[in-house]
Amino acid sequence: MAQPGQSTRLALILVAFALASCANQPASSSTPPTALPTVPPSVVKPTATIVASATTEPTAETVVVPTSEGTEVAATTPTPAAPSPATGIPILQLSAGTGDTQVGIQQNGDTLVGPPAFRIGADESIRILDRLNKRVLFFDVSGKPRRSLKIAQAQQPQDFIVNTAGETFVFDQGGQQVLRYNSKGDLISQFPIEPSVSAAADSIMLNSVQDLALVQQNRSFWVVLFKGKPVPPDQQVASKHDGTVTPRSPTIFKSVVSDDNALNQQIFPLQSINDQGLDSFDTRPIQVPVDAQFFNVDRAMNMYYTRTDSAQSTVDIWRVLPDGTTAGSTRISTNTCTTNWRSVYVDQVGVAWNMCLSTTGVSITRYPMVAADGTILADADKDAASVPWRPGARLEAG
Repeated sequence: MAQPGQSTRLALILVAFALASCANQPASSSTPPTALPTVPPSVVKPTATIVASATTEPTAETVVVPTSEGTEVAATTPTPAAPSPATGIPILQLSAGTGDTQVGIQQNGDTLVGPPAFRIGADESIRILDRLNKRVLFFDVSGKPRRSLKIAQAQQPQDFIVNTAGETFVFDQGGQQVLRYNSKGDLISQFPIEPSVSAAADSIMLNSVQDLALVQQNRSFWVVLFKGKPVPPDQQVASKHDGTVTPRSPTIFKSVVSDDNALNQQIFPLQSINDQGLDSFDTRPIQVPVDAQFFNVDRAMNMYYTRTDSAQSTVDIWRVLPDGTTAGSTRISTNTCTTNWRSVYVDQVGVAWNMCLSTTGVSITRYPMVAADGTILADADKDAASVPWRPGARLEAG
């Protein structure tokens, strides 16, 4: 499906506050869910104008940072402000159950078990890992079910990712393996994972050259497939790297706090599975709080950073331009639903999404990025900026 135009995105901002409230009903910690009848998923139509609150413009001191291509980039050491709360647009709501438009949800004591991860495709299709029913659900941008991928071979699926060929990789944490399904839904490969790596990882990720990694809290990773070849389990432990990878770049991203208490982004090539002494080929200061963490890049190579408060009640997200300056931000309230870092997503055009889990179902909500003056940020450019971390760039340190 083609990417919706900007007019469609602006139209989605016209959402009723009552509908947004309904999408975030608090979860019960003790009452088991009651399965609801199989019904079509709800797709919310906007009915009211929402004016986004402006964030405070940070003050900054300008410095000059050399890049690997010999040019100088103006960057800043900021005094950043927190994003203002944003009103999300509910896009999809699924009830608890086993039907085609439902997801498995179960109350285990004080723990609510349900979909642990979701993703948004390049065409804004919505993909949800239904752990209890052992399947991956695919919906189009309008909320209409596309297909259901059965993953019966998984013992305890934790995360998944779909590559450009339509293949789905499922991280089966309980089975200590990664399962690979083709676009028709057939299981074509099983990659064993070293037990300590499987226990420590919480997600799965591809980079733009199709290296496959298991990731821990988006801060470190182990290599599972490198240059098309599986990494044997006895070599996976030694393949651990600090930082993380993203499907939209071939590089490693590592956030580092400098001696002068500023956040710097270091970017590395992944040249071998056990090369631990890599020099970054690009480092630049970033205008976000020092406790923020690199999260993803969009199709234009803008970077995104997240920060979750200590009470796990809000997630702040910043869009940072390639020169290190902050373009805009959003704040997602998560205090009414069960969440983790894989229940937040930034899509290719730079829009934030959140999956909210409660005893009655799952809601997928879209959050616009907002500039300092309160205006909604435009979609990211279709073409990647000419930066060292873009796909196809020459990856050389020094």
